Amino acid sequence: MLRWVFKQTFGMGPMAMYRLMRLNLLRHELKSARGGDQTVATLADRYGFRRLGALAEEYQTDFGELPSETLGVRKTRREA
Repeated sequence: MLRWVFKQTFGMGPMAMYRLMRLNLLRHELKSARGGDQTVATLADRYGFRRLGALAEEYQTDFGELPSETLGVRKTRREA
């Protein structure tokens, strides 16, 4: 029943919503940490992302860039 209500209200199930919330929190942290000494792995772990390869794929699908690009570790495609 909860899943159905979530899907009707938000267009996704509760786990998908939770994942999206964590991804958005991670993105905010990556942007805030730009130029600091944080790593993608450290910040990802804080939000429960243990498999960095899977995270990179999901993150790129949702935001159009890799987590390392948001953090500023690598040049973005526009700068390359």
